[in-house]
Order: sequence, then structure tokens, then C-alpha cells
Amino acid sequence: MSLFSEKLKLYIEVSHQTIYQLSKKAEVNRTVIHKTISGERVPGDDFLEKLYGVLMLSPEEKREMRRLAERARVGEKVYRRREKVKAVIEALNDNPLFNPAYGFENRAFAAVSKTKTGLQIIQGRKSIEAQVMALLGDVFYNAQKPELSIFIPFQEKYLYELLYNFYMTCDKETRILNLIAIEKDYKDDRACLRNLEILSSALLFSLTEKKGYRPYYYYMNGDNHYEEGVSMPYFIKTEKQVMTFSPDFETAFVYDGEDSYGYFSDKIDQFYQKAEMLTVYGESVPEMFGWSFISAYQEIIEPAPCMGELFTDERIDRFLRKDIPMRDALYAIGCDFYRHVREDLGMPLSMFSFDGLIEFMNSGILPTLPKYVTRQLSVEERREMLEEIIKNAKSAAKPYIAINRKAFKVPVDLEIIKVSDQEIAIRRFNERGDELTTIFIHEPGLVDAFTDFMDYLKTSDMVYDQKTMVDMMEGLLG
Repeated sequence: MSLFSEKLKLYIEVSHQTIYQLSKKAEVNRTVIHKTISGERVPGDDFLEKLYGVLMLSPEEKREMRRLAERARVGEKVYRRREKVKAVIEALNDNPLFNPAYGFENRAFAAVSKTKTGLQIIQGRKSIEAQVMALLGDVFYNAQKPELSIFIPFQEKYLYELLYNFYMTCDKETRILNLIAIEKDYKDDRACLRNLEILSSALLFSLTEKKGYRPYYYYMNGDNHYEEGVSMPYFIKTEKQVMTFSPDFETAFVYDGEDSYGYFSDKIDQFYQKAEMLTVYGESVPEMFGWSFISAYQEIIEPAPCMGELFTDERIDRFLRKDIPMRDALYAIGCDFYRHVREDLGMPLSMFSFDGLIEFMNSGILPTLPKYVTRQLSVEERREMLEEIIKNAKSAAKPYIAINRKAFKVPVDLEIIKVSDQEIAIRRFNERGDELTTIFIHEPGLVDAFTDFMDYLKTSDMVYDQKTMVDMMEGLLG
């Protein structure tokens, strides 16, 4: 039996009605009710809505039963994967790794002392954590150009919290090479959920205005069995030392002798050469401004309705600030890109946060372009844009779907683009709204999970129906 069938059976028992009485009142087949509560089948929505009405379920109870029915239809594996993708996206509303209490930027860190023999053994987690903090402090605040390679499981949250806060408070150009082990059999439920959890942590580093983070992955059950037969599989490598860790992080070795450091350093470098990038930065000017010439935009989760069709050459000229550097070049790039959208790409399916549209109407700040590039739109210009959006929303093409943020808390500074079945792009502005970070994901299992979620989202109970969406849009016009 599923959670849905168990809950439905309970509601029927509480109603003190027999299956026969229920079928008569709801005008539905009695045999189908029996098969439903036994878990043999899940009827269509019309059938179930009739039952809910006779059982006198509250609106909240009906919503819960609809979710449970969908869960039973798709199966637990698919349901858990979709819920995990949703959690990965929602986790980007906040950053649990950032802790201003550390105040690293206001502290002094001594240079790490060289060992006497070229090898130091450290026992106990607390001692190891203290040594890691000293090592990171030396790298980020004493090195001219901080660089380190790290392979530590994301379950070691305290160590990653240290790394993140050093990374974000260091004002130097920094480079972090993060080796990550993921599972290749993403069709396996636990493997898929674990890989998504890893991606969630990696995105916290990737989607910042600092672009020195490079996550590399290998398949732990693939051809490169890095950890197999290695008693100290995890490591941190700096220009001075290599520090290796036991799986339980109760023992660590520090190597800084010329021979030992060189040996481990070469081994670590070789393994990165065999690994693949988990997230890849977009670094061209069009990509940084959100004007990347991606071959296709199939579906987008974004802060406000896609306005690509509305950005005519004349509007781009009006909206760009007059005093920005390289204005003529940016104008030309913008015109070329949005002409490409209108004439070649066409409008993607835009699944947008209604909160983002409200924010645009209140502030006049275009949600998908840097604030220092575009000026604030006047009230008249905002209304003009919204009127055209509503006209498109009413069309047969139905290019917009509004996300109910009470059901799905999408960050209002984030875009997730299904480019194809082989590529997902994620774009995010920094807090000042003056710089855009774009990353691409190509790992097949992760792309498959995001693609499935986006296909599911457009017909889920996390979005408003078209009439409700249009009514809400028209309500913003007053």
C-alpha cells in the first residue's frame, strides 16, 4: 500500500460510510474504490475529486491528497528525486556555510611551520581541525595568490564551512580545485539523491561573484578507483604541504619534505587530469551579462516572465544607462542577442516566480540584467511591459507559467535553464545586482534529474493555472 491509499482508507473509515454508500454518493465505481484503498491503482483526478467532495475534505486536506496521489502514480523513487531537486534549488535562498562570526578578515594568521623530518602525524579530530584552520589561514592570508587542492567529503561540514568563509573573505585572486566523488549509477535511488546533495554543496561555492572555485568529479564506482586500497584517501594540498586524512578524520599526515611532498603532489595532479568538471563557468561577455548565444532555451525557471521578445533595439537603447563603459559594444551585443531570441530561438517556456514580477513592478529594476548596466524603468514603462506580458500570457502559445512561491520557494535572483537534455545552465546575480555568474552542468545523472523536475514542474501543484496567473498579473496594473 502507498501513503495515498493508507490516507484515503483512513478518511473513509473516519467518515463512517461504507464503500457502497460512498460510491453511490460520489457516483463512482465501487470496485475502483476497493482497488484504490488496497493500493492496486490510482484513479484519475476527476474520480478522486468526487471522493474528496463526499468525504468533505478541507482545501488543505485535498492538496495533501493530490500530492500523495501524484507520489503514488510516479513511484517513490521519482518522487524523492524531484523533491531533492526542489530542495537543492530552495537551498540557494540562503547559504548555510557563511558565518560572519569567524571574522577571518580581521584576524592574523601565522605562516605554517615546516616539520623537522618532512612528516608530521596528527591524532584526534579536534587537533586535525585546528591544523586545517592554520593551514587555510596561511594559504588565504599569507600567500600572494592563494591556491589549494582539496578532496574531503561534503559530510565534513565544519571543514567546508571553514573553507567557504576563508574563500569569501579573502580579497585576493583565489583558486580552489575541489575533487568530488559521485556515483555513476544515477538510476539507483540512493546514488541519485547522494549526487544531488553533493551538487547542492558545490553550488554554494560556484554561484558566488568569486570565480576561483573549480569542482572536479570522478565516479567512485567507475574505472578510476582512487580510494581503493588507500588508507589515507582524503587530502588538502597547498604550495607548501600535503595533508592527508583517514576516512574517520581521526588521523592526519602532513608531508612537506622535498621528496614526500613532490611524490604526493604529482599523484594529486595526475588524478585531477583524469577527472571531469562538475560545473563550468561561462566567461565570455555575453554569458556574464546573460546574453549567451545558447543554441536553444527549452525551459527556464526565472525571477520574472521572460522578456526576450520585448527587448527591441529601441528599448535596449532606452534602458541602457548612458554613462556605462563600453556602452556601444554592450548595445550591439544586446541587440544581436535579443534579435537572435526573437528570430531564431523563439520564446522558451518561462516558469517564473510571481514574487519576482511584483518586485519588478515595485522597483522598476529589470530582474535579469545587471543593475549598473540598465537604469530604473519608469512606472509607465513597467506598465507597458506588463501589458505586453499579459497579452502574450493570454495567447494560444501560453509561454508563461507562474510559480506559487508558497509551494516552491524559488530564489528571486536565480535562473535555471534547460538548454537541452544534455545541459543545464544556472545564472545568478551577486547581492549588489551588478555581476552575473553563469555555470553549466553536463554530468548526465544531474542533468537528467533537473530535466525531469522542470518537465514535471509545469503541470504540478506548485504553479498557478493560466486564468489565476492572468488575473494576478492584471491585478498588478490596478
